[in-house]
Amino acid sequence: MDRFYQLLRLMLPVLLSQFAFGQAPLPATLKQIAEQLKPVNGASQSFEQSLTFDATRPYLVTTSVKETDKKGQATVNEYAFNLADIDPGNVNFEAKKDLMTLTLKTRAKQAFMALKENGTQKNNTSQLVLYGIDAENARALAELFRKAIPLADAQFVADAKLPDTYDGLIKWIGSNLDAATGGSDALQQSTELDKTNPLLMKLLQSRTEKGKSIERQYQFNIADLNPQRISLDVEGSTVLVRLENKDRYIRLRKNGQWEKNTDAVEVRCLTAQKARITQMAWQKLLPLAAKQLEAQQAKAVQYTSLNDGLKRVAAAVQPADDGSDHIEQQLTPNCLATLSRKVSGRKNLDETYRFFLSDLDGANAKVRSDGSAFVLVLPVKDKGKWITTTQNGQRGSYENTLEIRSNELETVRFMPALLTKLIPECQKTAATALPAGGMTWVAEKINGLQDAKGQTTYQLQKTDNCTFTYTARQNGAKKSTELRWDLNLADLNPLAVKINVSGSELAIDLATNGKEKIIKAFKDGQPTSYANQLSLLINDLEVARPMADIWQQSIAGCRR
Repeated sequence: MDRFYQLLRLMLPVLLSQFAFGQAPLPATLKQIAEQLKPVNGASQSFEQSLTFDATRPYLVTTSVKETDKKGQATVNEYAFNLADIDPGNVNFEAKKDLMTLTLKTRAKQAFMALKENGTQKNNTSQLVLYGIDAENARALAELFRKAIPLADAQFVADAKLPDTYDGLIKWIGSNLDAATGGSDALQQSTELDKTNPLLMKLLQSRTEKGKSIERQYQFNIADLNPQRISLDVEGSTVLVRLENKDRYIRLRKNGQWEKNTDAVEVRCLTAQKARITQMAWQKLLPLAAKQLEAQQAKAVQYTSLNDGLKRVAAAVQPADDGSDHIEQQLTPNCLATLSRKVSGRKNLDETYRFFLSDLDGANAKVRSDGSAFVLVLPVKDKGKWITTTQNGQRGSYENTLEIRSNELETVRFMPALLTKLIPECQKTAATALPAGGMTWVAEKINGLQDAKGQTTYQLQKTDNCTFTYTARQNGAKKSTELRWDLNLADLNPLAVKINVSGSELAIDLATNGKEKIIKAFKDGQPTSYANQLSLLINDLEVARPMADIWQQSIAGCRR
């Protein structure tokens, strides 16, 4: 809504009170305008002008401009429009050669003026040119029009008599949809409300386009529409009321087939006046819908226990479609959760995603539109790749974002808000005690590990309290190689211990103090170049995290 409308809403009580006491009523102002419209004679043209208005709805005006050239040929242009559609900031007069012109333009230059030329209907136009006998007359006309426009808008709003309640506005909108029968402009429109959620609406339209019957069904949550983004647009003989949502949360079904989600609902009106009233109704409705959505969310994020909350998240994960692919999916209701997905159709996949809820970034979780469906996007904090994946039984890359597809927006709508509450709860329940055994436990987890190809086997052996030997045996088809590193924990930097994720590979990185090359290395028993860092292969993220903590503690203990 532009600044003029905001100001008008504040002025409306004052303007209405002026009507009550007979101060500056719209009809009186319009009569003054009519009196100021005088015949004008130019060097090669002459003009006769008039203005009339509807007695019961004086904001509906008709102006007639008869132009006669020097050959005596006359053209009569008749403009019918709602004075409230005129932009008061675009009422201007100026001299054009020997004529003093007064131009009136509609808001946003929309073609809301019906035009007849010599009695024949023409395309609508967005501006009207009148003529003054001199600058003083043109200035007086401009001032009178600027005075009349807010009066017209106030009375237009008052005459609409829109309901004040949510239910009343919903009923009014459904009962005031335009229709046309027969011919190339056939149009039928209706609305349906969901029986369990009063915010969910379907707008059904059937119309003739280029000789073909087209059926559209918009499916949306009323609260998703932006009250600041309700615009009017002219399409042929129809005026569209565009209700926008930048997130493309509006589903669209055309002739029985789901199209890509769209960013606007288009209500079709047969007149500019009807479009303006419809626009006002939606502007009044949407803030009420937003309050209802807030109440729904407040209720949706309530749970009786952590287990109850986790079950609600798991229940939101339902079968979905991705184009011609069908997805069966389930989420375990645990803080250490597993998402299992089976995709069938163009491709057949069996996937798993294992992750800690406490790793997720609830503040940046969101729902985005994708094709004809929706995706719940769950990023990991600080973009850490802490999601373990498998595909058809094979280890996949570690990921930093989990995406859960949903056919229906409402199924996942409140999940970001719910997860924002659950994530801290899962953090409280996370194990804080490290596994018993310290470096002995670390050695047990490393010994016997193999790389993804099964060609290299790893082993960690303790040689003294703070010294260890790390061995990698590479078994080739023709030759085997043994690499060995002797580690003194006192030489290592505890702050440099970190988990390194690259694709599907996972390792714990160790580095010396000051990155000095003091780690003794051997190849097949023979000394080789000293090293200042070492990567230890790990194949389980759930093992890697406590293992990294034990390395840090053990290194710090040996440095004392």
